[in-house]
Amino acid sequence: MGAPASGAQSESDARSEPVTARTRRSLNAWSRGRGEFGTEWRFRVEPPGEPRRPLVPDITFVRVERLRGLSHADIQAPPLHPKKGRRAWW
Repeated sequence: MGAPASGAQSESDARSEPVTARTRRSLNAWSRGRGEFGTEWRFRVEPPGEPRRPLVPDITFVRVERLRGLSHADIQAPPLHPKKGRRAWW
């Protein structure tokens, strides 16, 4: 089944929107001062012996210590593997 036509929201999307907003606010509040929380944050990972490739978890947290020294561009797509990254299944 494809996406709803003309920008219409499906019934399940409309019901989950308030939950998603509350979850995002809670995780942002929890991560303040500890690090950065993000959704669909693109990382550039390079496993040993393999080429660098993207990794885009649904939900990610990275401690502030791991982000120190990175440029603004590198924070947008960090060249590291997140310690906490998960796929979200609703």
